[in-house]
Amino acid sequence: MHRLIPLLLFVSYVCPAYAQVTGSYMTQQSAQIALLRITQSGKTVTGYLQTVNADSQTITRPKRSEVKGVVSGSRIVLKMDSFFGQGGRDADGEIRGGKLYLEFPNSSGSIAKIIFSRTSTDNWNRTLSAFQARWTRSITSQREATAIADRKAFLEREDNRISLLVFALQCRLAGAMNLYEPLKQKLTEAETNVAELKKKEDEAEQIANKATDEADTPLQRAKAAQPRAKASETRERTREGEVRVHEAEQKFQQVRTSIERDKAEITKRVRIIRLLNQEMKQRKMESHEAPELGKYVGVVVVEMAKIREARVESSDVIGAAMRGAYIPVLGVNERDTFTQLLSGTPGVTARKNIRLVEINSLP
Repeated sequence: MHRLIPLLLFVSYVCPAYAQVTGSYMTQQSAQIALLRITQSGKTVTGYLQTVNADSQTITRPKRSEVKGVVSGSRIVLKMDSFFGQGGRDADGEIRGGKLYLEFPNSSGSIAKIIFSRTSTDNWNRTLSAFQARWTRSITSQREATAIADRKAFLEREDNRISLLVFALQCRLAGAMNLYEPLKQKLTEAETNVAELKKKEDEAEQIANKATDEADTPLQRAKAAQPRAKASETRERTREGEVRVHEAEQKFQQVRTSIERDKAEITKRVRIIRLLNQEMKQRKMESHEAPELGKYVGVVVVEMAKIREARVESSDVIGAAMRGAYIPVLGVNERDTFTQLLSGTPGVTARKNIRLVEINSLP
């Protein structure tokens, strides 16, 4: 028996024991979870690594990579096709207390350490389900927060964009109103002129017809040709006057159509702005609602209304409007009227210089 002890010690020395690593191991990071399942045959290890990654946008489908390795005492070296999305990696470590302590170089050149703990199939499934549920809630919450932020940004952009469009429409409307009365007056004058010409045409035609009827001799017929020529000349002036009426009516109708279109567009856009502001209030956002937006145009009631750059009297004069001129009104208070030049530059004039006219009351 005593002779066998040295022999057993010799065998133990030349044939060191290998740690038994066959089984399933799991590791869980904040955004990663992995299952390492390996089978040991002597000092050789084979198996696979299954990983699931997550981020703020999605949970990836499980990825599987083949694993090969060797065990030497408590040390283990594994070679994997992919390790947590970092491509082929060699990991080495040790087996201690039923856990695998693996180290591997990462893309930055430093050494990463990951601990795999023994697990069962049921425990892995439960842990994976909990991981996926947690990240699903997180992703859903993140998407909802992103959607809310996107909606708020959209509301602010639309409020600003449509407000600027309303300002532009008010400027165009004021310009059309400045053409409306002159064109209407010109049309009235052209129609009055044609009416007078038609009256003269009828009178000239009657005189010409009478002269023709009473002409019995060649001399009388020759004299009758003169009132006939005058009647023809009067008729020609009437036709020219009717052309001018047609041209004046076309220009007047174009301006009136423009006014009607701009009024309808302003009403439509202001309604949209009101809806946007309602939603902004519901979302507890800062609202830029302007009650006078799209409501008025102004008529100058002084000889000349100076339009200044700012509210203070010492600010630069950037424009002027004469008595009777229409200007866009972007806002008012007891002292000031906020307007805009045709160039798009905002300005201010005294409230007393302007008579407000509701856009809906315009012709």
